[in-house]
Amino acid sequence: SNGIQVYRELNVDGPADITAGVVVSVTEPKITIGDAGAEDTFLVFDGNAQDYRIGLDDGTDKLEIGVGAAHGTTTAMTIDASQQVAIVATTAASSTSTGALTVAANSDIRLTSGTWTGDHAGKIQHHSNSLYIQGGSGTYAIILRDNGGSDRWYVKSDGAF
Repeated sequence: SNGIQVYRELNVDGPADITAGVVVSVTEPKITIGDAGAEDTFLVFDGNAQDYRIGLDDGTDKLEIGVGAAHGTTTAMTIDASQQVAIVATTAASSTSTGALTVAANSDIRLTSGTWTGDHAGKIQHHSNSLYIQGGSGTYAIILRDNGGSDRWYVKSDGAF
């Protein structure tokens, strides 16, 4: 081959332009980005019309995936050290506080305990053209709200309305 072959370790301190593919072919391939310093580290996918990034935002200590080449802006998803995943779901005509999350057919969204849901957990599942909602174990297992956030319909834990 006409390229550079590195048999142990290659350290690059500064910019390096690589105009061909990079192959890491060892028993346990690994590429380390960063030096454990207090700084953001990430990969930027430099597109023609739009750039995307994935990397560690050191200011929040989260893995971040987003649009553009700067952490903390136009974030699409983050994962923290407790493996909590935050997805910013948006639609074309809405703000980042609304939107939709799409899941595969015959799968479900599971809800765990938290400040908004109290000690109750539940799940929402679409299966065989039916929508299943499993509520918590409180007085009201399921509460449906209108667009203004007002409670409109209740299903008690024993199934009564």
